[in-house]
Amino acid sequence: MDKVWKGNIKPEHHISYAFNVGGKDFYNFTDSFNIPCERALDAIDIYEEMSMRCTRDFLVAHVKAVKNILTSNKIDIFEIHKLVTQLEERLELIVYPKLIKKLASVYYFDESENPYKYDAKYAEVKIKLWDEEKLEDFFLLQPIQKLIPSYDISGIDLETYSMITEQMDKLHLESLFTHLSSNQLNAERLKTLFSTNITAKTTA
Repeated sequence: MDKVWKGNIKPEHHISYAFNVGGKDFYNFTDSFNIPCERALDAIDIYEEMSMRCTRDFLVAHVKAVKNILTSNKIDIFEIHKLVTQLEERLELIVYPKLIKKLASVYYFDESENPYKYDAKYAEVKIKLWDEEKLEDFFLLQPIQKLIPSYDISGIDLETYSMITEQMDKLHLESLFTHLSSNQLNAERLKTLFSTNITAKTTA
């Protein structure tokens, strides 16, 4: 028998039990076309990022890096070509696993959450929990395909694919890092983006 959501919800909504990961139960709105406005808008934003194969923050960093090169005393066309090629590589990705998890963090929620509001910070906690589980177990055994019906991920080794995209992320972020100023890197959104272990040095 499925578990029942015990929190308060409006009459026009119904919440269903989805799955258990790491001992924690997760739920979702039964009708995916009747998700509360705030969660729906966040989901739309992430769908757009999925089509770009990168986050908006990555694109912001990319634009700033290219503009910095173009306004420098000596324009390095080889570096511009490198950054454009890296962006092109992302467009060739079949799917971007990190964004699937980000989308899932909107769609699925646990009993400690307000189902009518999306908490991006707590979403990171959920994603960390999901990362502790094998990717193929979470993405293939759970009904994640409901979220992205246009993406056929059934034949992909997501664990290996995720490792490849993580390495790609590291290389691409290191390239951007070298062309961003300290002030730009300290901006709130970019600081989060570059919180991973980046070994390159900032520009002056």
